Amino acid sequence: MTGGKILLIVGAVLVVAGLLVGALMTRIFSNAQANRSWPATTGQVVESRMETDRSNRRRQSSGQRSRRRTSYDAIVRYSYTVGGQSYTNDQLSAATDYFSSSNQSRTRDFLNRHPVGASVTVFYDPRQPGSAVLERGGFGAVQWGLLLGLAPLLAGLGALALWQGRGHPAGLGAAIGTPPAT
Repeated sequence: MTGGKILLIVGAVLVVAGLLVGALMTRIFSNAQANRSWPATTGQVVESRMETDRSNRRRQSSGQRSRRRTSYDAIVRYSYTVGGQSYTNDQLSAATDYFSSSNQSRTRDFLNRHPVGASVTVFYDPRQPGSAVLERGGFGAVQWGLLLGLAPLLAGLGALALWQGRGHPAGLGAAIGTPPAT
């Protein structure tokens, strides 16, 4: 496979990945916008615990050992009632169903604010009361997600521009064997 075709394939894959991440973040953003107007009810925390996730990360430089990264995830489940129907949920915001930090004390502080038996305000979707969140919004995570989607999109467009500049004036159609329109 030639360098030009590799550049084309990499560019196309990055553009598709960027578009998929962007579409997912757009959906989450839409949910975050919608839950700002959801009605509230009182709920009760039924589970509050920490999970520890240890993962190995290899450094890019050769010769260096992998580094362990630990994150502390707060899992909070809550129950609530809407229209006489009981529900249980663990969705914290539109963007996530758990709180995570590399700082164990931050996660513990979050769990201390949501102990088992505590009363919490639950914001629920009036059209689907089983869909609920403890925190309205979630825009910070959406903004980071959009940036993460933008990076491969721009890199892919850059790779395609490089490919185009390498003497492929006929464009993508010529590269995939599509005859020119007459």
